[in-house]
Amino acid sequence: MPILKKCINILESIGARPVIIMDKNCLRIKISNKQLFHALSKQPPNNITPAYIAGAIDGDGWIDHNVAIQFGQSAIPDLIIRFFKERGFPISSWGTERGYRRLYIPYIALERSGVLKFSIKAQQIRKA
Repeated sequence: MPILKKCINILESIGARPVIIMDKNCLRIKISNKQLFHALSKQPPNNITPAYIAGAIDGDGWIDHNVAIQFGQSAIPDLIIRFFKERGFPISSWGTERGYRRLYIPYIALERSGVLKFSIKAQQIRKA
């Protein structure tokens, strides 16, 4: 709760109106704020962690038919592909007719890489 209160205070101080969402055993804070968007670094960190990938999945991806993660047009899929390939996990990537990037990341890769314990959306994928 202290972390939640601190996050809300920071967000409200810049004019954001946070929405608190309870999801299973996870507490999420959701906002839509252009000032915060422009203040955040658009460059990924040098050391991409499972938590960073989980945030990318939850923030920019969606689950398609409970088996794959799909993304709009962004650089995020390239970061995710790099993250999993550097760890020796095979994933598939392809484009759709509408111009979306679709990734198939096996459940075992999400689990063994550590992403599964951080990503709410990845936890919705069916275990194969």
